[in-house]
Amino acid sequence: MRKVLLATTALATVSAVAAANAEVSLSGYYKFIYSSTSDNTTTDRDGMSDDTEFAVTFSKTTDSGLTFGMQTQVEGGTGSGSSTIDEGFMTLSSPEMGKLILGDNDDMFDSYVHFAPGLTAMASGAYDGRSALTAAGAATPDGLVPDAGFTSGSDTTKASYVSPNMSGLSVGVTYMKTEGNEDAFTAMGISYSTEIEGVSLDMSAATKDTNADNNSMSTQYGMTVGFGDFSIGAAAYNVDSKATTAGTDNYEGKATTIGASYKLTDSLTVAYSTTTSEVDAGNNNGDELDTDSFGATYTIASGLSLALAFNSSAYSDSSAANNSMDTDEVRAELVAKF
Repeated sequence: MRKVLLATTALATVSAVAAANAEVSLSGYYKFIYSSTSDNTTTDRDGMSDDTEFAVTFSKTTDSGLTFGMQTQVEGGTGSGSSTIDEGFMTLSSPEMGKLILGDNDDMFDSYVHFAPGLTAMASGAYDGRSALTAAGAATPDGLVPDAGFTSGSDTTKASYVSPNMSGLSVGVTYMKTEGNEDAFTAMGISYSTEIEGVSLDMSAATKDTNADNNSMSTQYGMTVGFGDFSIGAAAYNVDSKATTAGTDNYEGKATTIGASYKLTDSLTVAYSTTTSEVDAGNNNGDELDTDSFGATYTIASGLSLALAFNSSAYSDSSAANNSMDTDEVRAELVAKF
């Protein structure tokens, strides 16, 4: 009993010291996913999966107003029981200078990507594994994306800066240099948000470039307009990738997404989204991917929600018609956020 009391006292003392020197916060989520898929082949891809992540954040503000901190994210899921450090970075910020982010975190292209309303308000395969495949069971070719709000998800060590919010205007830049690599990756994003007589306006644009002789460059932009509980918007994505950057193919691709969402009640939101994506150059020039999603999200309680969606995709192979593929997916996601 004495050992237990001593251990408890020590833990309380450490916690008190930490609390006196820095603010510590915990956040996380768990997502349980069920997907039932049918297509024009005999492939059966029904099943369950999951995704989970938690983050520990430390922050402290000096007498001069400078706030510095760090965050570590641990991610797991997909039934494997394994976990990994997803992101780890430090921040330096103040209201006047903006924020400097150093470490393993998203670049400013991913941070400023514009998502058309719709997919973010339902259970869409665009975020947790594409439902679209070729008839041979392979992934669709490079250059095709299921949503114009396409992100790379790269958490390689980098330096990023985000400006202060200037009357709704924000700018972010990223610089990443890998040891032994002559060329540096750069990314930039800009966003603007405002509201005029009850109408909200959100727009953003982003670009990234590997800056190599055989470079890969992507651009993305979009806008959403909100009228009370109704939102409608669009986004566009373009990629131009040279050989040796991603395989042996010089390819160009583009995608356009239009989406809308409507908040029926405080707990229920319905949404629709449609995307057209096409390869413009390369070995798969002329291939297309069309996706449509309709769904809803219901808030069960604060932090707990159920999302449902019907996702339909059609892949067209311009050089081999028998490799084209139509896929329908019914998807459900139960999400707990803390």
